[in-house]
Amino acid sequence: MMEKDINILLVHEEVRALERLRETSLRASSTNPEEIQILIRVFDPIEDLLQVFERKLFGIVGASLILGQQKPSVLLKAIQAIEREENLDMRMKNQLKKKGKDPEDPVNRDRFKFYRNQAFQSIQKFISQHFDATFADSQPSEMVELAQKLLDDLPIVLDDLTIIFPEKWKIFEFFAKEYHIRFNTILLEYGCSPDKVHAKDIIDIVGWVKNTYEPQIGGLGYDAQPPLSESLEPLYDIYRAHIRKLMGGWAEDMVQQDVDKEPETVDGLVVTLAPSLMFESLNIQISIARDTNDSAFFYGTMVESAYALGRFHSTVTRLLKDQWRDLPMEWIMAQSNNCNKICDQIDDMVGKIAPLLEDPFDKQLPELFEPVSEEFHKVAKLSMSILADLIFADLVELLSKLFTKEWYDNERFTSSIIATLRDYYQDIDGFVMESVFRKFAADCLDRLLENYIIQLFESNHVCDEKTVERLNTDYEILSKFFSDHLKESAVEGKLQVLKDVSEIIDAEAEMLPLYFHSILKSYPDMTMEHLIALLSLRKDLNKTQMAEAVEACEKTFAGFEDKDKDKKANRQVFSRIKLPSKFDSLFRKRR
Repeated sequence: MMEKDINILLVHEEVRALERLRETSLRASSTNPEEIQILIRVFDPIEDLLQVFERKLFGIVGASLILGQQKPSVLLKAIQAIEREENLDMRMKNQLKKKGKDPEDPVNRDRFKFYRNQAFQSIQKFISQHFDATFADSQPSEMVELAQKLLDDLPIVLDDLTIIFPEKWKIFEFFAKEYHIRFNTILLEYGCSPDKVHAKDIIDIVGWVKNTYEPQIGGLGYDAQPPLSESLEPLYDIYRAHIRKLMGGWAEDMVQQDVDKEPETVDGLVVTLAPSLMFESLNIQISIARDTNDSAFFYGTMVESAYALGRFHSTVTRLLKDQWRDLPMEWIMAQSNNCNKICDQIDDMVGKIAPLLEDPFDKQLPELFEPVSEEFHKVAKLSMSILADLIFADLVELLSKLFTKEWYDNERFTSSIIATLRDYYQDIDGFVMESVFRKFAADCLDRLLENYIIQLFESNHVCDEKTVERLNTDYEILSKFFSDHLKESAVEGKLQVLKDVSEIIDAEAEMLPLYFHSILKSYPDMTMEHLIALLSLRKDLNKTQMAEAVEACEKTFAGFEDKDKDKKANRQVFSRIKLPSKFDSLFRKRR
């Protein structure tokens, strides 16, 4: 009878009948020790029979996933046998309680069978062996295929086993929980083996968890907690480390190779290919991450994209700062257009991707890329500043002769400066954004004026009518040239310093406070030291006039300072200039 699984319920009845007979016989002979010993020997095989039965019973229940499909009647009878034992346990508990005894007392607990608990343990053991056998000697690249085969067991449990097991067993919830625990364990184990898991494996696993596992198990009515995606975090880290190294290397290589390639003109602006290649690479990684439908994974990829862009702009910055003298001018110029375009591409990318992310990643994305855009704006400005450096490196010899005999005597001197500027501007104007070129032109004018003020103090010369005449002539020449590139009012405002300086040089002593007040309005960074140094270059003022003028101007300066000290200076020229040591004796006298 025991050999046939279908007889499991009958076998249970017979085993229980033998147990009852043994108990009745032992009670009847309780006063006769000799008879008790004989009965014990007679009924001794029952224990072995019971062990064989229980192995059979729990073997059937443990294999419920298989038998539920192949031999549902056998499984049903096994469950009925277990339920009988559960009912007997419950009856015994109630009897103990009526007698005032504690069913949980270890002495009393030994009398219970706890068949249902043992049944669950058997199912649990089967599931564990099922997973072990499925994943034996497997590679991470096989995880998705193997895991899907296991996941496909759960609809079978829901369809076949829930109609066999009593509802109170919650058999589907038990299977789903055990499977979920083991899937979590497998993912965590992969996360501890970074050398064995490849980037593609991680992408496949993450995509399966978010696109298949979570929707499928949720669709079966089970709320899997904690979410399986939480166990993916170590894999996220492995993947991010991989693409950080990959994309960071791309960024540097693209910039380095870009220097040797001829820039192109697109929509009238000179550009290089590196930014386009960089974003093509980023978009591939972003597309891969987006398809996983995992916001945490997706955001992690965006973090690494921001890092790669950081490597890109830092490489460009390093080249501009370290090799600017050797870099092609067109390449330097292109970086302004490149970086401004990259900022637009970043804004567009963030605008499209943020709505695809879940909270809080959707809010964090703009904050992530904002400093990246700021750095690219800085690089764009740096590139134009370096173009100005190139120009003024060519002009350094000419500018060093301002306020020298050559400047005083050669009326075409300033035209030579303008010719150099014009040659460069022809190569730049129209090939960078108009707003960028205007700022560049303004920067060049500021630099030029700074050189005028520096040379005004550093050159060995006397300021007189000839100086005023040359400054006024240069004012007209510079105004005409720069007004072609900047608003006339902006040019006049910047060049006003030349007029103000010429007026300080040409003014009567008693009028100096008035002109000093005027120059302070435009250049509040001018100090008394600058004024005294400038006045000392005039030979038409005697010591008394000089002293009186300085005293009067000091009052003007003090009054102006009290009035406007909280206001921001409109222009800065004098504060960038260190007065030569030849004026130190003048300042010592004041102290």
